[in-house]
Amino acid sequence: MLKIRFEDEDLEEFSLGGDADIAVPISVSESADGEREITVYSRFEREAEVFARAYGDDPFSNEAKEYLDATFSPIMERYGFEYEREYDQTVVTYTAAHGVAAPSMPAELLDTNEKLSRYFFPSARDFEVDDEDPCDVVFAVTEEDRALSFAAVNDYSDDGSLEINVETSPDYRGRGYATAVTSAIVRHLLSRGERVTYRCRASNLPSRRVAEKAGLVYSGRTYNFVCYKK
Repeated sequence: MLKIRFEDEDLEEFSLGGDADIAVPISVSESADGEREITVYSRFEREAEVFARAYGDDPFSNEAKEYLDATFSPIMERYGFEYEREYDQTVVTYTAAHGVAAPSMPAELLDTNEKLSRYFFPSARDFEVDDEDPCDVVFAVTEEDRALSFAAVNDYSDDGSLEINVETSPDYRGRGYATAVTSAIVRHLLSRGERVTYRCRASNLPSRRVAEKAGLVYSGRTYNFVCYKK
């Protein structure tokens, strides 16, 4: 039987009160040792209990996801939200421990905005670092004025660990650059006493291989029923 816990009341009220652009009424998580849990808005307790009884043995199956879609999509439409079906909503998590592999090639530490400004990054994301924070850094494999691949700190996760983001220019994928920058930033953050989290979609096998090659350890998966304001 899946354990059921309720989402924070304030977050639930904010999500469904009309001001939020995104809502996650239910999610299913599984730790590396097989412990499973549902997190649900309290007003949907009955629906969560039915799901737990029917799919407790395999809550990540296609049948389980189809059931959630059929059950929660009509409910969320009444609140003005639409379920995001386009992408795989199952996310896997890796964590870092001491013993992470050394980078297989040099990765440049970019710990100031002045250094960042020297390079064009293969991403639509505009970001900057806090020059005074030794943990807010970017590691990149560079060539002339381009960053071919980089790893940056996203933000703190709910568990207090630092979540990292890794991106590589499409023309330079498959060359080990992503693994190198991942190893470099994780080793840097560990040396600062931080805990590190790496997340990607379960279907993104290249990203999962990067995490595993860098020496990160699989720690679980989560299926989020993500809905967006219509």
